[in-house]
Amino acid sequence: MPVLVKETTLQAAVPRTAAELLKSYPNSPYTSLLVTSRGYISCLDQHCTRLSSGLTRLRSARNSAAKDLASDAKSNGPGERDESNSTISLRDRVVLAVQLAVSSCHLQEKDRETAVPVMVTLVVDNRPTADPSGALLAYAAAFVLLNEAESVEVACMAPPRQLPDVKHSDWAVTRQRYTDVLPATAAEGLLCSCDGELLEGFISNLFIVQHTDIGLMVQTAVDGALAGIKQREVLEACQALGIRTQRKAAVKQERHLWNEAFLTNAVRGLRPIRTITCPAQNALGWEVWEVHFPAYNEDSVSTRVQSYMQQGCQELFQLCTY
Repeated sequence: MPVLVKETTLQAAVPRTAAELLKSYPNSPYTSLLVTSRGYISCLDQHCTRLSSGLTRLRSARNSAAKDLASDAKSNGPGERDESNSTISLRDRVVLAVQLAVSSCHLQEKDRETAVPVMVTLVVDNRPTADPSGALLAYAAAFVLLNEAESVEVACMAPPRQLPDVKHSDWAVTRQRYTDVLPATAAEGLLCSCDGELLEGFISNLFIVQHTDIGLMVQTAVDGALAGIKQREVLEACQALGIRTQRKAAVKQERHLWNEAFLTNAVRGLRPIRTITCPAQNALGWEVWEVHFPAYNEDSVSTRVQSYMQQGCQELFQLCTY
């Protein structure tokens, strides 16, 4: 059974899924993380940065949209609050909320060996009297880790997000219409530009290994896509392994040069791709095509990168000890 915590208080009403929670808090930044069975969180500070920077970005967009209001609206209404008086940092709030959510989830599941992903959503309350830091909610549910060696199919489905630099709850609602028509064989849809760039997955970053004049090159989009926490780990792993990388999206016009592809996600990890397809129901106006990749082996880029990351090179925070 899932658990929902608001700051440091367990909530009686719990959504069935994290997606339902996100839909209840529009225009709010969020991040997804995995707490291991031993109580470890990878890259906690990066998750907190994603929340705080996302909140700033969304508020900036909201204020920009409201700049043409009557000139006396600001003088007659409440002014901007000073957030510097906060007595507890966002990181501390995240730790407290996640700690309670995970421990409560484990008590319900009666299985401390089950890895538990925790969706943390920082909610921006738009009421004038609301706390300017926003209420923090932690949604926890037991999670079954997928076989990382099992390859998946992905499909080119939709144009880029309007705010690709922010992981925010509105996307959970927007992407549903594309998810509804995703081919049954596809594990995830891809967002693509009008220029033929394959930017990112619905909830993942995309890497494509391509043949070039100087050898294999690992490509992943930076512009027009959300900066992923696991994406950063992969780029660091490639640098350590001497694998060439290019921070730009692969384009469909060069798909004959593609050699390998994989997805990354902070909760699901690295997933090899066996097929990239562009189905007839795509919202891009693209022709139908498919690219199939050979079976992965120990020499594959994804296998080497995965092996390197499993050595524990990422930043770990111990939430609790069991």
